[in-house]
Amino acid sequence: MKTRYPRELTPPNSELLKLPPRVSVVVVSRNRLAMLRRCLESIEASDGRSTLQVIVVDNGSTDGSAALGDDFPNVQFIRLPKNFGLTKALNLGWRAADAEYVFFLHDDTEVRPSTIAILAGALDTRAEVAAVCPLLVDDKGEPTPQLGTLPPTGVWQPAAHGAPLPVEFARGAALMVRVYFIKAIRQIDERYGQFGSDADLAAEIRRASRK
Repeated sequence: MKTRYPRELTPPNSELLKLPPRVSVVVVSRNRLAMLRRCLESIEASDGRSTLQVIVVDNGSTDGSAALGDDFPNVQFIRLPKNFGLTKALNLGWRAADAEYVFFLHDDTEVRPSTIAILAGALDTRAEVAAVCPLLVDDKGEPTPQLGTLPPTGVWQPAAHGAPLPVEFARGAALMVRVYFIKAIRQIDERYGQFGSDADLAAEIRRASRK
């Protein structure tokens, strides 16, 4: 017997009942097909993958990167006709995000299965924190330079294994931010083009007395 629903009710499997994603992952890429594939494969292996929205902003690639969508049907691709720079691509990415947290990830960075969930959990439990970053390591598991100072000097120090701690400025290779914070400052400042937007975002967080 066919089930009928009154006009004011919605079937249980309706898209209207679909919960928003826990985290939106934004990866900006240009002409780094092999790296992007490894990055996306690591995200696909993440804990709670079904709760993640994954967005790739392809900055005018000519190496076939844009066609990776065929291999990753659960990834949303925003294909730009030319290279508009990293910062503009980041802004396009977070504006397409449906989650309250956006995880900016460079295409040459891979995550462990638990990484995204751990970062989201840190934001869940620390209202004073606007952004969190994971420890970055090389292929041998050794910490890589990722911490700087404001104003930036170009000198980077590695972070250390251990409990979470506040830092002045972390590189944007892997950075999870509250979307409402970016909305509060309107956008990531596009005057920085390819470099410097992560430092400016860190400065905005400090000006807002957040961590």
